[in-house]
Amino acid sequence: MIRKSIFLTSTIFTLSAAASAHAQQTPQFDSGSARSDADIIVTATRREERLQDVPIAVTALGGETLRNRGVASVLDLGTSVPGLAVISSQGTEMSVAMFIRGFGSGDSSQGTQDLPVALYIDGVNIPRSQVSGIDLVTPERIEVLRGPQGQLFGRNAHSGAVQIVSKRPSGELQGDFSAGLGTYNTVQAKGRLDLPEIAGFKFQLSGNYRRHDGYINNPFNPNYTNATIAVDPESHTKFVNKNFNGDFFALETYGGRIAIERDFGDLNAFYSYDNTWAEDDQGYNVLYRSKDATPTIFNGFSSTQLGDISFGNFSGPGGSFVPFTQPLQGKNYPRNAAYGIPRIPFINKAHGHIFNLTYQLSDNLTLKALTGQRTISRKGGNILNASISSVMVGQHEYIKSDMFSQEFQAIYTTENFNLTTGALYFEEDVIQEITSHYAFNCLFGPTAGPSCVPGSSQATTVPNPNAFGPNNFKRSFSDTKAYGLYAQGTYTIGPVDVTAGLRYSNDTKKGTRTIDRLQGIDEANGLGLAIRNRFHTSRVDPALTVKYNLNQDVNAYVRYAVGYRDGGSSVRSTTFTAFDEDEMRSWEIGFKSQFWNRRITFNAAAFDNTIKDPQISIQEDPLGDVTLTNFINSPVDRKIKGFELELSANILRGLTLSGNYTYLKSNKLLVGYNISNATSFVPNATFSPTSGLIPDAATIAAHPGSQILLIGPLGTPKHSVTINADYVLPAGGSDILLHFDWTKTTKLLSGSPEITKTNINPDGSFTPLSGFNPGARTDRANARIAFRRIPLLNSSTTGEFSLWVKNLFDHVDRAFGFASGVNGPSIPQPPRTMGADFRVQF
Repeated sequence: MIRKSIFLTSTIFTLSAAASAHAQQTPQFDSGSARSDADIIVTATRREERLQDVPIAVTALGGETLRNRGVASVLDLGTSVPGLAVISSQGTEMSVAMFIRGFGSGDSSQGTQDLPVALYIDGVNIPRSQVSGIDLVTPERIEVLRGPQGQLFGRNAHSGAVQIVSKRPSGELQGDFSAGLGTYNTVQAKGRLDLPEIAGFKFQLSGNYRRHDGYINNPFNPNYTNATIAVDPESHTKFVNKNFNGDFFALETYGGRIAIERDFGDLNAFYSYDNTWAEDDQGYNVLYRSKDATPTIFNGFSSTQLGDISFGNFSGPGGSFVPFTQPLQGKNYPRNAAYGIPRIPFINKAHGHIFNLTYQLSDNLTLKALTGQRTISRKGGNILNASISSVMVGQHEYIKSDMFSQEFQAIYTTENFNLTTGALYFEEDVIQEITSHYAFNCLFGPTAGPSCVPGSSQATTVPNPNAFGPNNFKRSFSDTKAYGLYAQGTYTIGPVDVTAGLRYSNDTKKGTRTIDRLQGIDEANGLGLAIRNRFHTSRVDPALTVKYNLNQDVNAYVRYAVGYRDGGSSVRSTTFTAFDEDEMRSWEIGFKSQFWNRRITFNAAAFDNTIKDPQISIQEDPLGDVTLTNFINSPVDRKIKGFELELSANILRGLTLSGNYTYLKSNKLLVGYNISNATSFVPNATFSPTSGLIPDAATIAAHPGSQILLIGPLGTPKHSVTINADYVLPAGGSDILLHFDWTKTTKLLSGSPEITKTNINPDGSFTPLSGFNPGARTDRANARIAFRRIPLLNSSTTGEFSLWVKNLFDHVDRAFGFASGVNGPSIPQPPRTMGADFRVQF
């Protein structure tokens, strides 16, 4: 009923506001010069402003810049934007995890936890990481806003926001189509078609298709042909009579979009609908080559205990070392899996509607209504440790999110004062199912043997395709309703701009678990009552910015802002209890400048962030079921500080050089967790790489049956640098573009950021557990040569032929890492790929 009434309000708003024609035209930019992206008109403050005039740290990349750099999706942004890191969520290409200034989510796949970096497409929030890596057809630009953006973008933007702005229909016959081939049997095609205006309506059609084979060969295993993986009968995910042979990191995706725009006098109406389908997999784990690594696996299974898969130099009940022969990841890219492993893909689907209204009430006042609806679903499986363990630990996942948002804005502008006010309603319903299982696996073909050692004779035992029996099935729901009121105004006094913002938020998230097999819960069948939790917050968050304009091209600013991320619960926990929001308080100083007729742009920003009550992920049962994790609010604040530098120069005709550098420093969190009552505490302990994490006597006496953890900075590469070079050579009426970019970062922790942990046993003894997370690193170079503006049928139709290569030097980079033993497993980024494509524009 709420959705219908709000949509009816939008309709009334449309019918009541017709007058004289008004259409906003977004300037087009050519990234062939240094000044182009710096002069882009952005909407970082929810109003149109020149990029260099916005008093926050924001980077905008125009459509041609994105094409030159090979940015086909959000994932391709990688670490090329200062302060931003985009990595694959646990190795999948269609689901991404984003970090801004060293803060993000350690488990972005959870539908009951929100993300601290907000993603917007055409003004509508995309709340889930699943299916957020959709391909971009011909975007107008991408804006990356760094630091808390809560006053204008609301909840879950306390690290920053990423905005994707699509091209609007032109009302003229225009087209932009490209197709190409590449290594690994890559096939890609995408295009946009603008139709001539019909009865005042402007239409735009666009679509894309992309596929490539797997990057890592998976040895064929006949046991995986027409195999069945046992799952709970209640699960939405079924694995019956399927062929699970397949190479890793294969992808196929396609999608389409229709956009319609019309002016009714002073009223502009815009509608779009998009639909995406994709199949990908989690990828392949390899063991990182550690200096002191000895390839062994600790198998903690015993006749009375099912569960522990760990790596390192400790022992436990019923456990023993198991030798492992897989080659460690070193300088050479792992082209072949060591053993045949079942490839279980994810099926990703997403579709959504956007309906935006803009009414120019007067020369000074603009009213907007932004309506968005989006549904995503993802189902499939993963074998988390299949490539590195003689016993497979895996999870099957199903998630569906149904989101609706409605926002009303009023934008008032005068010569010395502007004001943006708004009201927002947001709701999201999520269902997520998790099936956790273990399966003994010899040479990674399902067998009936109780246990095995890689290379042993048990590899030839009778296959049992159903050896993946489910160990645990959970079904959880999350229902979010959020309201917001906000206002942000800027007053100009001579060369000084003072901007103040305030937002009121009222959020409620209700969680329900209806099925938990291990806990004996199945409410529908009378097997125990459902577990319920509730998170609620009502708060006001301020921001204040003072900017001093030395002239129209040079300014400096100081900013203080507060933002927050919603609380929630963990779909993987046994208790399914709620945790609270975390809050970021940020100080930032910045300098923006352009020199030499705007041929040189130099921007700098320094910041000091404190995250209060940060949400962290812990293992409930580190010596048992490692798939059981929970989120808690750390009693220790996370502190992150650093600076960012951006430089772009067009010093020679046709030559553009640009680059950026980011430095980040974050503290480590020493946190304790009482397993019995699910509470956190601040322990006292010492740590060294040789002895591990050693608690003092007082901590041991006060907290028996607990664990203490030393948690590193999640998503925080200490150093990251990117260099870009573009050189345009005239060739008659055409030109040749030479592009090169290189990005390098130090280690970025993702997944489980624990440096080490120690269990305090109930009898007062303690067990230090070794841990090693190789994290993610990037050292990648890309190149492209394009023959552009080739005359074709007529003067308005041109072609472009380009050759490209990604990861030019075939460098082995890690995309995602797990904290597990001295040989921490990781998922590699793609190897060197290359190809050619042809583009037609008219």
